[in-house]
Amino acid sequence: MVSEELPSILRRWHKPPRTLGSKDVRAQGGSRALGEFSFECMVQAVEDELEAVQDIMQCPEDAVSADGLTSLFIEDMILKLSTPGFGGTPTLWAFLHRVTRTVKQRENSTYKTPELVCG
Repeated sequence: MVSEELPSILRRWHKPPRTLGSKDVRAQGGSRALGEFSFECMVQAVEDELEAVQDIMQCPEDAVSADGLTSLFIEDMILKLSTPGFGGTPTLWAFLHRVTRTVKQRENSTYKTPELVCG
């Protein structure tokens, strides 16, 4: 189903509108069901992404040494995991970006990337 109206329909089901100035308790609508469904979808998407990258995330036994561990380039790993074209984990990456920054931080830091924080 492709519809420009579907997102707004789902938002209304999740949080039904109420009359302006009303003191009545807001109707639950489909809030609980949509929350559970969206959580299941998110979990499935992240599990699929992690399964797809499990080979590049495994560390061979011979690499578990000082030389092997210090030769790991974090920037390369970030690029691989955040980019869909490289078989990355874009859903997980977007989720982590969203939950690790407040709304105010997202609004104020439009040009910063939180991947690498150097002090």
